[in-house]
Amino acid sequence: MFFSRVCRALPLFAVTLALVSPAKAEVVHFDFTARIDQQNDFLPIGSTFTGSFSYDTALTPTAVYPLAGGTEADYGNPELAISAYFLGNHYAGDATGAMGDDVGASTSDGPYDGLYILHVGSFVLGLTVADSSGMMWSSVGLPSEFPALSQDVRDDPQDDDGLRVPHASFDFFDLALGQGFTATVLTIEQAQATDVPEPATSGLMLLGTAVIAARRMSRRKKQSEMR
Repeated sequence: MFFSRVCRALPLFAVTLALVSPAKAEVVHFDFTARIDQQNDFLPIGSTFTGSFSYDTALTPTAVYPLAGGTEADYGNPELAISAYFLGNHYAGDATGAMGDDVGASTSDGPYDGLYILHVGSFVLGLTVADSSGMMWSSVGLPSEFPALSQDVRDDPQDDDGLRVPHASFDFFDLALGQGFTATVLTIEQAQATDVPEPATSGLMLLGTAVIAARRMSRRKKQSEMR
């Protein structure tokens, strides 16, 4: 009896889950390489190292607001992650993020598009990707891919202080030592994408398990009655 009721309820349950389920989540992983171009206390000029970062492209921003003619979206942790490997050490942690589209469009410095990922703990890890043309992205959603990076130094799109920044950069700072460095990011390449089961899929998997268990119980009950 119970088994037949569950089977009759299965189609309705599946339809209900499909209606209330959000878009399928996809966690994307990116690997990057970076080069030291400035004097520091950790790595010699010209040396390179690697790192990675990841996030769910279906994430909803924790806040979205207009900023100097464009739009910026903030993303909370621990949905984002960032890491770097150098000097035999692996630094990694959850991160927050910000995504800008046409920021500064109403000023003399803009527009520019940008992505910023930041981890703060006993050490700071930061990745910045900025395009002063404002043509890199057309929304504040987390990107699923990156264009080829320019290794040329470009004018800082954020202000008129005369500083020049690379197209993409990585920042490290050890809070205990009070020292750190900024490196030029040379490449960003997608490593892999991991599908995260939708609620509907997970729900059907659980319901399927319940159906199998109920069927086994029904068989055992019938066998007991026959004895």
